[in-house]
Amino acid sequence: MSEKIVKTIKKIYLSQWFVAFIILIGTTARMRQYLFNRSLWADEAALALNIIKHGYLDLFKPLDYYQAAPSLFLIATNFLTEVFGYSEYVLRLIPLSASIISLLLIWYLSKNMLDKYMVPIAVGLLSFGGTAIYYSDEFKQYSVDLITTIIILILAFNVYKKNFNLKSSLFLGGAGAVIVWFSHPSVFVLSAVTLSLFLSVILKEKFKSIKKLFYIVYAALIWAVSFLAGYFFIVRATAFSGFYTFWASSFAPVSIKSIGDLSWYPDTLFLTIKIPISIYFPGIVIFLLFAGFAGFFKKKDKLWFYSIIFTFIFLLAASMAKAYPIHERFILFTLPIFYLIIAQGLEELSVNISKKNVIIIIFLVLLIFIQPFGSTARSFIQPKLRTETRPLVEYILNNRADDDMVYVYYTSKAPFL
Repeated sequence: MSEKIVKTIKKIYLSQWFVAFIILIGTTARMRQYLFNRSLWADEAALALNIIKHGYLDLFKPLDYYQAAPSLFLIATNFLTEVFGYSEYVLRLIPLSASIISLLLIWYLSKNMLDKYMVPIAVGLLSFGGTAIYYSDEFKQYSVDLITTIIILILAFNVYKKNFNLKSSLFLGGAGAVIVWFSHPSVFVLSAVTLSLFLSVILKEKFKSIKKLFYIVYAALIWAVSFLAGYFFIVRATAFSGFYTFWASSFAPVSIKSIGDLSWYPDTLFLTIKIPISIYFPGIVIFLLFAGFAGFFKKKDKLWFYSIIFTFIFLLAASMAKAYPIHERFILFTLPIFYLIIAQGLEELSVNISKKNVIIIIFLVLLIFIQPFGSTARSFIQPKLRTETRPLVEYILNNRADDDMVYVYYTSKAPFL
């Protein structure tokens, strides 16, 4: 391949138009899934019934049908239904919007975290990820969880960039106080970035600026008070009696009493790579994750390394305390972090090989994108379905006689209602 062609390809790859094109494909895949208008499945329908039956104030209370969702997410959805009416489109509008906007935000974030060659990788993984596309079209809070992670990391970077001044710190605290009412797992990321900023001040200025440390503490107090109020009065009460039994296998074991307890950790990692990370070749992914962690650790600025590692520590601690299950949709908020680590891992690898072996990096990129490309292609051909109950219910409504009895299986009760 001639040098001129290589320069042209490199120029296209590094252009903003290329990343914009990636985002356009990811957005189109999400719109295709959304416009297909699949039926609400059991949990979506159960959550929708709470919107239909309850007023604004009731949405701050424990929900019916064994559901749990952040109060402001429900209130915002309730407002949209009052403006535009009840439909699947309206119920799913906030998750869709969050998923699309997250593509733009991870572009901004990755430009501040990664080498310019790795920005399209991080953006592409989120744009084409099958799990991210699927949950963009689900009336649950998981896509909102995902975008709040990116927002919090951006706000933390802003505090660091502004040299920990009062304005940026208080903005982080105020935004965090609102975010915790939109996303339950946002508290893990907020805790992680707050602790990371605190450590960054100490490492950077060696206790010479106590004022900056207090700014970080002020910010933490603002969002922490908001979170604790929501947790003790609302969130804690939503854990129904069967919650701990149902999610028992998704809580990290504290004591290792059997082979099963020991294997939980690697098994969970492999399941996470399969879904929600959605990449084949788990061995390659694990290698890139370790390389990415090493790459962030080697950076002079340790903000990103601490923020990432503390997020996973807090998540694992909550799981060990049986307060938060580590399971596919519950950890969707970690997707941006995983993709950024993988991109950093590729960067670390590219730095340590000669230019003659750059084909190795290209080969690895193609390997990790096989499944995301496939998921995106399938979403265009046939959007992912869950349980298509709408045709059956419509048939019953149109053909049912007055003396007919209809038996509804218990898991279909909420969609039928």
